[in-house]
Amino acid sequence: MLVDMKDISGKILWTKGYEAGEERERNRISVMAQARICFDFQGSGKCDHSVCYGIAELITTIREAQDD
Repeated sequence: MLVDMKDISGKILWTKGYEAGEERERNRISVMAQARICFDFQGSGKCDHSVCYGIAELITTIREAQDD
């Protein structure tokens, strides 16, 4: 779909919709990632599983992107 630049409102609505979709996807990934972290990591923030640490880093990265 082409947006007529004379009518900028269509572009603004498309951009806001795109940004809202990105935000929903970030939230979905964050929730799924939190569900994959083991209970040891969730409770104390420490465990021997490198996967938990990697997932925690992913969640931190997503949250930082949301703050920007």
